[in-house]
Amino acid sequence: MLAGAFAASASDMPGLRAQSTTHTLFPVWTSTGAANDIEVSTVVVPIGGAGVLVWQPQAGEFLRLDGAGRIVGRVGRRGAGPGEFRAVTLAGVTADSLVWASDPILRRTSLLTSDGRHVSTLGWPPAATRDGEGLAMVLGVQPLAILSGGEWMTVLTPSPRADLPKWWPGTDAAEALVIVKPDGTVERLLAALPDRDPPGCRVTYVAARTGPGSLATPWCQYPQRHISAPSARFALVVPAVEGRESGKLTVLVIDATGRRLLDREIGLRPTRATNAQRAEVRASLLTPGGPFGIQPEQRKAVEALQIPDVFPLVDRLRLGADGTIWLRRGGRGDLREWLVLDPAGNPFATFQLPATSTILNADRRGAWGFEVGEDDAPRFVRWRLQGR
Repeated sequence: MLAGAFAASASDMPGLRAQSTTHTLFPVWTSTGAANDIEVSTVVVPIGGAGVLVWQPQAGEFLRLDGAGRIVGRVGRRGAGPGEFRAVTLAGVTADSLVWASDPILRRTSLLTSDGRHVSTLGWPPAATRDGEGLAMVLGVQPLAILSGGEWMTVLTPSPRADLPKWWPGTDAAEALVIVKPDGTVERLLAALPDRDPPGCRVTYVAARTGPGSLATPWCQYPQRHISAPSARFALVVPAVEGRESGKLTVLVIDATGRRLLDREIGLRPTRATNAQRAEVRASLLTPGGPFGIQPEQRKAVEALQIPDVFPLVDRLRLGADGTIWLRRGGRGDLREWLVLDPAGNPFATFQLPATSTILNADRRGAWGFEVGEDDAPRFVRWRLQGR
């Protein structure tokens, strides 16, 4: 593992200011929901010519915007026929510049041109198989990136009660990053992945009146992951075994061959929570919900929770198509700090963005996402990254 220590603000470990510069992420243009009828979405696909496709959940279609943010077309429509969708949760661009969009209700992925012409439909195989052994997936095996040869990069998540096949990468692997053929045949095992919900991040209880329940531990340092569909690269950020107090994280980037493009330890000074913030978040877990209100067993579980003294080091990750790595620092407040690493893991830029803003796609030039305006209306934004 390559070792390195750097930080995201002047209060962090020394050396960042010499390695990166403070930047501004400023809007090139914004499209308000009121003006352009754009719904908030988590699926955004940059296409050629600085254009972008934005999935519209209620309308059941993509809006096609040009480089100036103008709506210039619509792609797809609601339905179950070719080129139609019930829902879209993931989308990207293939090496051949085709747009792919995955529908979990229809359990299939559609391939289209950027102007909306339907090319083909790929059904999701029910199981991943290798050496004659299969592992069934609840919704089927679905692509998270589509390679130039037609293979898929995906993550396999077995049921807790499933019998793991012999080809599974160890009993400690909660999930597996793999390359599969469209029929579900596993071609390559790329990496064993840690549990998305690590130990200590959830507390369970059994209430006499309402039965089993669980509480997510506030400010838990969950592993962060993201797949860049255009480049078919997978990024993972995991805390050090010493815990977040050490300020250490490992940043890992893997390509479709299984090669580790980056495997580096970084250091970030933890942001400490005040006693008032810790008391506030504990009280929020006791907000009455449901017809039976707060149960005694639930109250006891909340009182026993160990609220961390520090916020998560990183609570959001985006991997750019150009290999840049975008990390949002944990914390509270109206503004949140972001750290951008270059493909080698070196600090490239830092900037602040409102906590309500969401970055969905990014590269060295800037980002696409949503922000909330002063009128509380969502705005789709194209940001540009500019150094000071």
